[in-house]
Amino acid sequence: EPGAPVSAGLVAGGGAWVETAPGMRVWASDPGVWTSGAAPPLPPSLEIGIEARAPGLIAWAARAGNASASAHRVGLALAAASAGAWLEARDQPLRGSLGVWTAWRGLTLAARADAHPVLAPTVRMLIAAGGSAW
Repeated sequence: EPGAPVSAGLVAGGGAWVETAPGMRVWASDPGVWTSGAAPPLPPSLEIGIEARAPGLIAWAARAGNASASAHRVGLALAAASAGAWLEARDQPLRGSLGVWTAWRGLTLAARADAHPVLAPTVRMLIAAGGSAW
């Protein structure tokens, strides 16, 4: 609405992880540890997850939410020396994602397609220099 006061807010969060055994990691993250000002567009929620790694394979499961509502996700990723693919399923509402990546001479290219029963399908693309997506 023209002339309406503008409100702003700030949100800060954090996370931690621990390797409980070789190839096994547990994590927790909360993007809304501290807030100030106007409420964020989506309420932040604590996520707790577990990840298992083996050569060329990663599997994970996570739960995000609070006491009144939660959402879950599970995924599986496969990789060769310089390329890989992953699948992820989520609930609340039930939906899925498919992604692929490749790395060459310090350049990483990735794409992810998300299907959603209410929202339009979304495709995200990444071009990054340095490091590796795996």
